[in-house]
Amino acid sequence: MLRRLLLAILVLIAVSPLLCSEAAAQRATKHKVTRVLVKKKAHTLQLFAGDEIVATYRASIGDGGPGHKLREGDKVTPVGRYHVTTHQPSHYKIFLRLDYPNAEDRARFLEAFGEALINRASTTWRGLDAGEREKSPEALLAAHPTLMKRPVIARGEKLWLGWSKAVQGDVLK
Repeated sequence: MLRRLLLAILVLIAVSPLLCSEAAAQRATKHKVTRVLVKKKAHTLQLFAGDEIVATYRASIGDGGPGHKLREGDKVTPVGRYHVTTHQPSHYKIFLRLDYPNAEDRARFLEAFGEALINRASTTWRGLDAGEREKSPEALLAAHPTLMKRPVIARGEKLWLGWSKAVQGDVLK
């Protein structure tokens, strides 16, 4: 389940040094990169040192295209401010794992759904001792992100939890 979650929330970025000038690549390595900006429609990844762009690369995004992420498994890259938690090799050249959903996302989801956001039927929940189960939903989700019920679907400010017939009817209108 954790693997599926991580696959659903990952950004696939293929950095192609062939599309970046040698000078840009050298500038990127000379600066401390403080921010990465992915422009989904343009399929570009820009590296910033402060406010200065130090390199621009061609990037691949989720197979779901440049639209808004609606649910887990839709293969759409999430939009928001996230931290890169892992760089790992892949057949795309470089794969960047993000901290999605982040603390801001979890707080928004908890405000909307409260205790219903905790999946008490999951194997993660069954593996918790009684003391862990008594923690607040915020603490539980921060420590065990796989406890979050799936999918959480967002369209603008509107949120849905789960994939019931009623949710499908609303979302697929």
